[in-house]
Amino acid sequence: FKKNIRGTVQCVVTLSHSACCNNNTAGYSERTNISISTKLVPPTALPRKSRTMESNEVKTEDAPPGYRSSVWQYFGFPVKKDNNGNRVTEKTKTVCKLCYAVIPYTTSNTTNMNHHLQRYHKNVKTALAKTSLPKGQLTMKQALTPTLPPSSPRAKQITRLIGEFIADYMAPFNIVANRKFIQMFKVLEPKFKMPCRGHFSEKVIPGIYNETKQSVKECLKNADRVALTTDSWTSRATQSYVTITAQVIIEKWESKSFVLQTRELSESHTGVNIAQVLRNSLSEWELTRPHTTIACVTDNASNMDIAVRESGLHPHIKCLAHVVNLASKRGLAVSRVARLLGRV
Repeated sequence: FKKNIRGTVQCVVTLSHSACCNNNTAGYSERTNISISTKLVPPTALPRKSRTMESNEVKTEDAPPGYRSSVWQYFGFPVKKDNNGNRVTEKTKTVCKLCYAVIPYTTSNTTNMNHHLQRYHKNVKTALAKTSLPKGQLTMKQALTPTLPPSSPRAKQITRLIGEFIADYMAPFNIVANRKFIQMFKVLEPKFKMPCRGHFSEKVIPGIYNETKQSVKECLKNADRVALTTDSWTSRATQSYVTITAQVIIEKWESKSFVLQTRELSESHTGVNIAQVLRNSLSEWELTRPHTTIACVTDNASNMDIAVRESGLHPHIKCLAHVVNLASKRGLAVSRVARLLGRV
């Protein structure tokens, strides 16, 4: 008998015997008929005993939820009882739920189980491959789809949001070249191509600034009164700046505050130089109005007195917190107070 590569040949032999005796003849004749029938038996119907268990004896335990591979819906761990009758799960083997074949198993390795499905249960393996696409892997259609054109609405929306993130959190422009930052967007939108840092510094951020500036201008224009606050300061890098803010009250008595600008002051912090910065700001933000005054709040420094007077702002309001701070310092400088504090 030959073993077919697609199955096992099972042979059935049927014997038929008949004999007749003649009373007048000393002897007999015998006729034997032999018929052979064959049939093909699928290999899964006759698994080798060395790797199978009887179906009525098989007890399996499903894999824990942490085992995410889709092959686990067709395999389980064999369960048996020890000498004390306690339930024991064997984690070095798995049992196929289709043919009860025992498959060797090592932790986090499903290769043997995949090979078993591929060899003995091809239909199941094919269906499994169609329904279980690895996370993060693109389908053929997605892979062949070109990247989003920069001019597409979706690409513009994502680029705009990245620009707003950079502006809102004062992030450096080179964050768009960060490997993890790019990887995050590859997961969120695989077809989006991250623009270079120059695109954000030269186009995106300036565009957002101009739109925001126009919106603030409209708000200041519609307000009946505007009050300014200004101060000069020095950074840790010893660079001098002048910052100007505006406060308005809009509809329903809602207070709004805007940082209009922070300009570098390369010259000395004289009242005349600061006054020139204030005049430029009034012109840029179109705050000059006929028969309307603009209040300005500053600290009590003498250069600020000159700056406000030279720029034509009125009234000039001194910062109350700064006044209290100056008064407390002068009070602590009194000799009697200093000696009293020295005893405490």
